[in-house]
Amino acid sequence: MIYAMLALIIILSLLIILMAPFPVVGFFIGAPYYPSNSRKVKKMIELADLRKGQTVADLGAGDGRVIYEASKKGVEAHCIEINPILTLYSRLKFRKIKNIKIINKNMWKVDLSSYDRIFLFCLSKEMKKFEKKLQMEMKPGSLVISNIFKFNKWIPVKAQDSIYVYKVTK
Repeated sequence: MIYAMLALIIILSLLIILMAPFPVVGFFIGAPYYPSNSRKVKKMIELADLRKGQTVADLGAGDGRVIYEASKKGVEAHCIEINPILTLYSRLKFRKIKNIKIINKNMWKVDLSSYDRIFLFCLSKEMKKFEKKLQMEMKPGSLVISNIFKFNKWIPVKAQDSIYVYKVTK
């Protein structure tokens, strides 16, 4: 019993040590891991107006809760996450769901041209840079759903509960 408890403490300690750099890294590449509550996630999905046949991505998806809700609408749902521990967690959690794909990659290095909808939680300082990436890569008519943070130049087509929906134009 004591050995099992000691092993559990060691495993948890190692996970904490491995996770420690990721909140700091998040500030430099977009945002720290900050999961949205279920009410907020449901509102984002509602405002995204998802339809079967669409392909959507959550950039910096964390534990995949947004993509999970999106997958229920019949879309191809991609979870883009740089943190390998959160990626592994999501892969295990959603392994039986066929329309969810978990990708361990830096969101800045993902080609966004195939996505109809992007979910995003990105700090204010990065939004200006991301605005340019989205405009260059996404097809016209695509939607970007941003949780809390606004773009500098784009005007939202919908806004509710600090969720902003933007339409990509060329």
